[in-house]
Amino acid sequence: MSIATDRNGGSGFIAPAMVVAAMFFGQESSLAGDGIGGAEIVVNEVKGNLAPNRVVAILRGDEVYRDEGVQTGPDSSAKVVLRDNTVVTVCASRNGKMDRFVYAGE
Repeated sequence: MSIATDRNGGSGFIAPAMVVAAMFFGQESSLAGDGIGGAEIVVNEVKGNLAPNRVVAILRGDEVYRDEGVQTGPDSSAKVVLRDNTVVTVCASRNGKMDRFVYAGE
């Protein structure tokens, strides 16, 4: 069992947040490059992996980074809005990786 800390070194429960981007499910992640968007809504427990073996709480207003792993707990969800205003929603008990954005359309 691991305890999440927030991005400022604190710990505790997490408020609502949403994730925007195409996601491929997995657990590996690392901080790579600039932020791709932000957590707009965080409900209950949402965690991110910015570097290997470093789990942090994702809170409303936090930046979300390319290649960051996002994990939601039971009864939790997140809404992330990407820089191009794309919205990604992560429902309860899911693992995802914010690694690629794919657009198919005209």
